[in-house]
Amino acid sequence: MRVDTQKKAREITEELCKALNGGSRADAVKGVVEGLKYEHRYLQSEAIWCLLEALGTLATENSDGRNEHAIKACADLRAAVGDRIYWKDD
Repeated sequence: MRVDTQKKAREITEELCKALNGGSRADAVKGVVEGLKYEHRYLQSEAIWCLLEALGTLATENSDGRNEHAIKACADLRAAVGDRIYWKDD
């Protein structure tokens, strides 16, 4: 049985957002770091690249007052790692 990677990643992201709704961002960061820290190095690397590429891609999305600072941070991240990631929307 083939894993639907996009669907699974979306579900995981939705669960993270649900946890943050009334939860602690600092605790979520700790959880993500702990989850990645002990993962197989190849899979750890793939997850990190996935997160970086996703955040950089979000820099091209619309924002408003509720998320403008986060999207700006995504744009800064995209600029900082732009020579290492091929952005599919360029």
